[in-house]
This record gives sequence, structure tokens and C-alpha cells, in this order.
Amino acid sequence: MFDKKECGERLRWLRKTKGKTQDEVSSDVNISVDTIRKLEQGRRAPSVEIVSILAKYYETTTDYIIFGITQPD
Repeated sequence: MFDKKECGERLRWLRKTKGKTQDEVSSDVNISVDTIRKLEQGRRAPSVEIVSILAKYYETTTDYIIFGITQPD
């Protein structure tokens, strides 16, 4: 089941792993920093479009961002 708080934690982890600030991600993907902040805080659920953009940016899957599902080995 989708949990926007856990989704936000995954987005924050992905950003920090990439060594980026919220401002840098915002600028790189053309999404407002306020939206990035609310997503990471779990105060807002991402749209399908935003999930797709961030999955490409972080080089991961939409399933990982939404549900925490990783690719099988």
C-alpha cells in the first residue's frame, strides 16, 4: 500500500545519495523547491508525472519511489 511519508523518505534518501540539495534537484528537474520539500516531508503525494521525472533523474524505478520495490537480482 502507498504511504506518502515512506515515499518522501525514499525521495530524501535518493537525493542525499546523489549528493544534491533540494534547490539543485528543483532546478535540475524544473519542479518547484516547495514541491520537492513537501514530497520529502510526506506532506504531498507525487503525481504520476513527477514520479516519472524523479525516477529518471535518480536512475531508479517508479515502483521503488512509490512502493519501495527494488528490482530482483
